[in-house]
This record gives sequence, C-alpha cells and structure tokens, in this order.
Amino acid sequence: MSLDPVKHLDPIGLICLLLFRFGWAKPVPINSRNFKHPRKDNIIVSLSGIIANFILSFISAAILFVALGLGFVNEIFIHIMVPVITLNITLGIFNLIPIPPLDGFQFLNSFLTRKATAVINVLYRYGFIILLVLIISGFTGWLLGNFTIWLIGVYDSFFSLFAPGMKGILQVSYVFAYSF
Repeated sequence: MSLDPVKHLDPIGLICLLLFRFGWAKPVPINSRNFKHPRKDNIIVSLSGIIANFILSFISAAILFVALGLGFVNEIFIHIMVPVITLNITLGIFNLIPIPPLDGFQFLNSFLTRKATAVINVLYRYGFIILLVLIISGFTGWLLGNFTIWLIGVYDSFFSLFAPGMKGILQVSYVFAYSF
C-alpha cells in the first residue's frame, strides 16, 4: 500500500474517466490473514472509506454553512465546496452498492453464510458487468442524485437547529452551484 496516487492509477480506468467521466483506480490489496478478528475487521475495512466520505461531506457542508452564515458568499467558494460535498456523498453512496468490487459487497459478504457461495461466485464473476449496466441504464445516477439531495437536506436541517434563520441555505447553494 502506498499514498502515491500514481501507483493506484489503472490505465483503462483513467482513459474511461477522461472519455466517459466515469473511471476507477486499482483496488487496494487487503490481506485478511493479518486480521485478528476476520469478520469484524473486514467490516471495519469495508466501511472505513465510506464513512470517511460521509465525514468529509459533513465537515465540508458545515464549513459552507458557517461561511454563508458569516456572509461569505463568494461564488468561487460555493462552486468549490458544493462539488466537494456532493462528490463525497456520491462516492459514499456508490460504494455502498452491494456489488463487487465495491465496499458495500465486502460489507454484505461479512454477513453471508457459506450456503450463499453460488450467488457470491456469480457476483464476483459478473459484478463489474452488472455495475456497468446499472451505470449505463441511469439507475445509479438516479439513486445517487436523489440520495445526495436528500442528505444535503438532512445536513441543512441539522445545521438549521443552530441557526434557524438559515434553513434551506445548503439546498439553495446546491442549486446555485449546479445552475451555471
């Protein structure tokens, strides 16, 4: 494992990212033999990236909310922060989808019995194809878009508990950032 982003680049994933705005990186190898508690540790590993995405989106939303509350309404700042928020929410939700190679599948797999092996093998074999079909069909876009808007509303409601006069400001910022 390395923090060098170049080592994680997948050439085909990079080309697809540039051409189709959807790409991927090389998977990070995980040796489950090093786990002291394999099932629990697999759950922790599979959820860590997802939780990090949601934490980053929440912190970014809090920063934007406070900045707007203080009167800092620079368009550039809004156009930077809203995509940071939505990208992290989108990545968190996307990785929850229970299809390999996504983390949601690893999480679900931690709870499956050995009798589910046939289904698991099919998913491992065809998971990437199933995922591409879901993306191309627009299902993932619909799911991610709706959940992102909902979660921004949840953040907005939470932050509005501390500043009731600003209810709806994050949702307005979201619309503003994506209307140009």
